[in-house]
Amino acid sequence: MLDSKISVTQLLIENRSTISVEHAVSLLEPLTIGFKQTSPILPKDARLFRVRVLSELPRNISDLGAPPDNVALMGRVNDTGKSVLYLSDLPRTAIAETRVQKGPCCLTEWQTTADNLLCANGGIL
Repeated sequence: MLDSKISVTQLLIENRSTISVEHAVSLLEPLTIGFKQTSPILPKDARLFRVRVLSELPRNISDLGAPPDNVALMGRVNDTGKSVLYLSDLPRTAIAETRVQKGPCCLTEWQTTADNLLCANGGIL
């Protein structure tokens, strides 16, 4: 086991293109003891938000969704090469999560069409 949180974080960053989600979880699990992790269930018509930093203008609505698998990096709930659509419950959270500094970006609002939609929660409450 690694000695510090910094070592685990550095290991994950340095190996983000090759490490699996399962391996990342095994490294992070001892550091999250005492934290409550939840998976929210959303009602129909829940409003969610996404920010996308733009290198060029989108050509269609699919350009604003999850990135293609071939460019997806490891995230909180996905492996490298497996795309996930990350959404937030507030516009300001979506902006903060994207770490927008300067340049063009697009804030989109999404609405659930199913009732009782179980979501993966990449955050910690």
